Amino acid sequence: MTNLIEWLFENNKDSQKIALSEKESAITYNKLYKRILSNSKTLSELIGSDKNILLISENSIFFVIAYLSIIASGNVCIPLKYDRNLDLKKLKDLTNSKTIFIPEKYSNLVNNLDFENILNENFMKKENLLENYKLGDFHPDKIAVIMFTSGSTNEPKGVMISHKNIIHNTKSIISGLDISERDKILVVLPFYYCFGASLLHTHLRAGAEIIINNDFMFPQNILDNLIKKQCTGIAGVPTIFQILLRKTKIKEMNFPYMRCVQQAGGKLADSYLKELIEIFGQDKIFIMYGQTEATARLSILNPKYLGGKLGSIGKGVEGTELFILDSDGNPIKDGEIGEICAKGDNVMLGYYNDKEETKKKIVNEILRTGDLGKIDKDGFIFITGRKSDFIKTRGHRVSIKKIEEIISEIPGIVEVAIIGVEDNPFGEKIIAYISADKVTPKEISSYCSKKLQSHEIPSEFIFLKELPKTQSLKVDYIRLQEEHSPKNV
Repeated sequence: MTNLIEWLFENNKDSQKIALSEKESAITYNKLYKRILSNSKTLSELIGSDKNILLISENSIFFVIAYLSIIASGNVCIPLKYDRNLDLKKLKDLTNSKTIFIPEKYSNLVNNLDFENILNENFMKKENLLENYKLGDFHPDKIAVIMFTSGSTNEPKGVMISHKNIIHNTKSIISGLDISERDKILVVLPFYYCFGASLLHTHLRAGAEIIINNDFMFPQNILDNLIKKQCTGIAGVPTIFQILLRKTKIKEMNFPYMRCVQQAGGKLADSYLKELIEIFGQDKIFIMYGQTEATARLSILNPKYLGGKLGSIGKGVEGTELFILDSDGNPIKDGEIGEICAKGDNVMLGYYNDKEETKKKIVNEILRTGDLGKIDKDGFIFITGRKSDFIKTRGHRVSIKKIEEIISEIPGIVEVAIIGVEDNPFGEKIIAYISADKVTPKEISSYCSKKLQSHEIPSEFIFLKELPKTQSLKVDYIRLQEEHSPKNV
């Protein structure tokens, strides 16, 4: 029996060290723990346990207290991004949620929705400092969080993550990255995204300091804060690092306190990765791979292997087995391409109210990631793409990621996304969406002609100031696909 929150604070509940800070506000571990006890007790008295509770907020102390209090009370937290176009009624009905935590400034979202309880900052202020209140013990497989992810489709799927899932993955990441109470991480990834949530879990358990920064609209400020706050860590998806490398003075700066740069959420092109190594040093760069369905992270490439294994996602994190299977579920030979699969206590319980999709994703307790890859003779895994990351054009099967990687090598390229558009009778034509500084289509086409075969070169280049993003700050390929039409070209 266990309770994730008791485990997270097991070694730090009495600490007067700062746990979280945002702008001019901060809260210590001891006060954060007591706030969680107080709010979880009040919440239990208000609605009981085993209820689905929605949470909408940007990263903030409010978010963290609400998130942890919901889980501590034996209820299930469903964190969502604030979006004025969010179909909140659909998610409310889908999850049968009657309670929502939401800041007062976003109250317009809940107008005309029949929530029984709308809890904002006023609920958080009801603080009775409890000395002897003990949180309940739960079965390890009790659901703690449901995280919605659209994956490669528009239809959201609720990933059910247990107390055991989070504890297992948190232990693995702390061990793999050697996170300790000496660390201070600047967090720009949203906590409603599995990677962001993992940063929260790992650093709270380790007793580290978490500095919230929601100002990624001003990327130079992120770097300035890293130095000003003496941060030892930062984490990001490829887009974040691409923007920092192209839109800031990062190459003119020094980061004397930096210990751990975490990159996950998709493959960062080797050209960008080499630049990060030059700036921070090889020993600081940790490449990871994961999925929401695996409670965030599945593998780590230790920095010492970056030289010889550039492009690899490394090996499975502690306690998680990663392997490559063919379409029939059989192991394949080293060097052959198959589907990356995983087994371990970090694999989700399943999709909420969707047994059919769960059966497709988890087969014989093995998570089928949908990513294609190969394993070398030393056991290192390399992603070669997703099942859907290929375009069929003029009789050829073309890798989207290969084209993106080549274009990313061009100086001045900030972001690139490749999509395929129906082009009968030739299959699909290749369209490149690009964000860049002072780069012309002719220059890109010329570079591609030297590196790619003729059928791999995009037929059109569409320039945008910034490529659209998903809620986890990845490039939104679905939106690009939907919006492409002759008038866009």
